[in-house]
Amino acid sequence: MGTNASRSRIESSTKLLALLVEDEEAILGTLSLLLSSLGCDVREARSLDEFLAVLSRIDARSESLSLLVIDAETGGLQGSRILRALGEVREATPVILISGLGAERLASRAAAARDVFILKKPFDPASLEDVVRRALKRS
Repeated sequence: MGTNASRSRIESSTKLLALLVEDEEAILGTLSLLLSSLGCDVREARSLDEFLAVLSRIDARSESLSLLVIDAETGGLQGSRILRALGEVREATPVILISGLGAERLASRAAAARDVFILKKPFDPASLEDVVRRALKRS
């Protein structure tokens, strides 16, 4: 998942705030850089507890979450816990669920529960950019 693709910042009249949930440091760093290169202010969480804490800080500051990007295989978020976690985010916030082979059933359940964009592993930077742009257009 290299970062050499040519990306352009997403035009927005407001600050784009993305919450990224991923427990693998290397992937977290790469995804954070990619989202930043698109113009997002990125907040990071590595677990369910950290996700809820970051979300609480965002709410306390009256910031508006523009996008949630969450790896379906993040520790502590497997199965129905990820669906409950998605329930903590307001319905209008677009969600990108990164899904590997083992998480396809969960991705289907999440997509049925709310408007979720699925990004299947492995993916390249251009695929991430495409799904981020589509998600933000729909919000």
